[in-house]
Amino acid sequence: MANPELALQVIKNLIRLARGSNIRTLDDVRSRSELQQYIEQLKVTKGGDLPSVRRWQTAKRWILVVLLAFALLQFYFMDVFVEMMSVSGRLVP
Repeated sequence: MANPELALQVIKNLIRLARGSNIRTLDDVRSRSELQQYIEQLKVTKGGDLPSVRRWQTAKRWILVVLLAFALLQFYFMDVFVEMMSVSGRLVP
């Protein structure tokens, strides 16, 4: 290489960038403080209080009720089918 010092500096900067220890700008500091404020707000807010969470919980309950009803109907129809098969076997002499 023509300039080994420059190549070494580029490599050091790439290593710092990859490690995340590069020099932070003022915008990064602002966004970092905004992120910390957002995280603090999330700590205070409960998940069940959010309207989207309540909607999903209601949808989950309804889906579970529908699946339970389907399972009960399936059990009933299979029981009736097995009874019909066993009755036809008993009627033949």
